[in-house]
Amino acid sequence: VFALQFQSNNTGRIENVTIRSTAPDRSGRRGLDMAFGFPGPMLVRNVTIEGYDEGFAGAPQEYSVVFENLTLRHQRVLGMYTWRLPIQVRNLVSVNTVPVIVNDTNPGAAGHIVIDGGTFTGGSNTNDAIINRNSGGVVIVRNLTTSGYRFAINDLSFGIPQTVADGPVAQYTTDPAASLNPSPATILGVPVEETPAAPAIPVGTWASVKSFGAIENDNLDDTAAVQAALDSGAAVVYFPTGLYTLSDTLKIGPAVQRIEGLKSDIT
Repeated sequence: VFALQFQSNNTGRIENVTIRSTAPDRSGRRGLDMAFGFPGPMLVRNVTIEGYDEGFAGAPQEYSVVFENLTLRHQRVLGMYTWRLPIQVRNLVSVNTVPVIVNDTNPGAAGHIVIDGGTFTGGSNTNDAIINRNSGGVVIVRNLTTSGYRFAINDLSFGIPQTVADGPVAQYTTDPAASLNPSPATILGVPVEETPAAPAIPVGTWASVKSFGAIENDNLDDTAAVQAALDSGAAVVYFPTGLYTLSDTLKIGPAVQRIEGLKSDIT
């Protein structure tokens, strides 16, 4: 049983959600499932996953998923399983005895993992916190603290295991840093800014260019109608599916926060 299967490209996000197994033994196959083609790019922010065999799983390498403030608790097998899918996580909290991340092998596929800040507690000394088996991708970790695990990181991607001791991990990379100039081979301590808030704008307040006279697929000039929609004061202006013709420059005023294409074309 999957609690939530989610797919989005470029415009979707999951935000301020708790995904929880209500079974007494916290059973269930997976909390958040993206192990099908092709998830992302997308944002997952302020999400907690409690229980299930796996908290999250993601696959195909086509795009990527960005997580911010992700909490994993009481998974039965592992916290996050990735196979080819690049993920970036800022502030990952795990309360688990099982491995937190397994980046699985697939020859020639780049399953990149970036962890920027995290606390993994409750680990078992028979498990490793992060297990990397993917030699085609890069793993970058900074500002991580683990406790209770055998190793904080166990990199199996190049035949000879490379391990990092349980405890604080200031930085770790599977590949050496690349630079055009001589510099320390360390990760830059550049702070990461908060992602911009994307306000939820009710669909009922959106303005369609067709409401102002634009007609799709008629090969006639829609410039005046589109400009009228942009001047309407609506926060979102959208083009219903079709082909629209423009002949002059459009002016986008301060009221417009977003323009949606909805699979339309402009010529």
